Amino acid sequence: MTQRTVVVVGGTGLAGRAVVEEALRRGHRVRSVSRHVPPATRQVVGAEYVAADAVAADAPERLGAAFDGADVVIDTVNGETPAAAKVLTAGAASIALAARDAGVGLAVELSIVNVDRGTAIGYYRTKVAQERVYQASAVPTTLVRAAQFHDFFDRFFGRPTLAGALSRVGTVPYLRGARLQPIDVTDVARALLDVSAALDAPLDGEARDEGEPGRRTVTVAGPEELDGADLARRWAAAHRSRRVPVGLPVPGYGAFFSSGDATAPDARYGRVTYDEWLARTAGA
Repeated sequence: MTQRTVVVVGGTGLAGRAVVEEALRRGHRVRSVSRHVPPATRQVVGAEYVAADAVAADAPERLGAAFDGADVVIDTVNGETPAAAKVLTAGAASIALAARDAGVGLAVELSIVNVDRGTAIGYYRTKVAQERVYQASAVPTTLVRAAQFHDFFDRFFGRPTLAGALSRVGTVPYLRGARLQPIDVTDVARALLDVSAALDAPLDGEARDEGEPGRRTVTVAGPEELDGADLARRWAAAHRSRRVPVGLPVPGYGAFFSSGDATAPDARYGRVTYDEWLARTAGA
């Protein structure tokens, strides 16, 4: 395998860190870019860390230095707040421009399965806008649309969010009527590295591959389709919880998740099942 220089923007986040680890495993030189360099205890050994804010005044200079000598830039930046919308759109424009100026051969952007069908959701509209920034840019681009990560469901089942608060009164809240095909973040990292090898690089697994090299869209999802209630029951069992699964409507998201648009039966790229993920993480 030819060693390349892989730059991961958002490399300290959940997906970004997995991409950094996968790229190192494949023997590449890896540079992780984020607004702040994390302490050494949170860094992945072998990666180089660079601070750069894609929407700051000095973004062209800092991103240019971060992208120097890079073969591919992988954008895993995420954020669902109104403030994050600027990072995802204006930031993408800065990243694409800096990649072009640095002579980077390919940009890869992480997006969401069937995101263009979920425009009733504000965050999804922002992700579609981010995709369009890359597709309209001068740097060749591959979009990777991934199904929801296994970790996504913890925000409902156990994290201290509105839904998570309900978990403290004896329930495991889940998306009522949801049809899902969750994928492990390590499988998403594999997909991002697979497509980063070349404009028309094949994937090691079943995926939906559309478009043409340089303006390509690849969709990946997990190995099994599950409904929200089944996910909640499995989560409760793995955590040895006596809490009762309760289905809740989720404004905005409900129609998307109940329609089947969160699944991609023709893109069973993922290898790690939800049960396997739970076995790895429930006791962590």
